[in-house]
Amino acid sequence: MRSLQLIQLLLSTLCVYAQLEFECLPGISGSALCGILVPTFCQTLQNVTFSPGDSLSRCFNIVSTNATVTQCDFTTLNVVSDVLPPSVPNCESVLENIIVGCPTGGIGQFVGGSYTFAVQPGNTGSCSNP
Repeated sequence: MRSLQLIQLLLSTLCVYAQLEFECLPGISGSALCGILVPTFCQTLQNVTFSPGDSLSRCFNIVSTNATVTQCDFTTLNVVSDVLPPSVPNCESVLENIIVGCPTGGIGQFVGGSYTFAVQPGNTGSCSNP
């Protein structure tokens, strides 16, 4: 019985991943550098509600071993009429798939999802001050 439940869980997980869609954005290569920041960005969305059409963006600086600073811009957007917090696992899954498939970053979501998620590496240089 337990192995049947495990198989059902694996199949449902595969179906969810098959419904992910994203497109790559033009720009500068470097999204792989942004990968380490995906959990940090997605966790900041936990328990935060967004009105329809509202978004949240964060810029992170990554300093390489040769002291070069690279920007990583992350954004989420509520694309439906519900006021719900984004799903942290969905955020992480979408962004991780974009990073693997799009060296210059991209935007994506689960089909029928409430939020889009985007990552884009920026130019060399720090995030600007507000």
